[in-house]
Amino acid sequence: MSDKRASAERREYTRFRVKEGIMVFTDSKPCQVIDISRGGISFRYVDNQERPICKAIDILSANNSIYLGNIPCRKIFDIKVAPLSASGALSIRRRGLQFEDFSHFQKAQLDHFISEIPIEP
Repeated sequence: MSDKRASAERREYTRFRVKEGIMVFTDSKPCQVIDISRGGISFRYVDNQERPICKAIDILSANNSIYLGNIPCRKIFDIKVAPLSASGALSIRRRGLQFEDFSHFQKAQLDHFISEIPIEP
């Protein structure tokens, strides 16, 4: 069995690839969401040697119609995707976070958010 398939089988929740326009804010740093599920989120960001801490995040749609605030989470992975400069001082990174310790209200908000955001087929 391939590693990718084994990884997919471990997932408890379906991941949805989002279209552009959904942002996550980590330590006030805006980042572009790649995908989201009831269990977590992944996003890309520009690394300028100041990596976000991400103990809690805010998620916002581009038209400001949907907002989720102060979602507790923990880092699962953080990988370099592409360099932005020849020196390597700037690069694009992808980070995956697992949501944790939701209130019932936050779970309901997340379910609503997922049902309303534009996703890729």
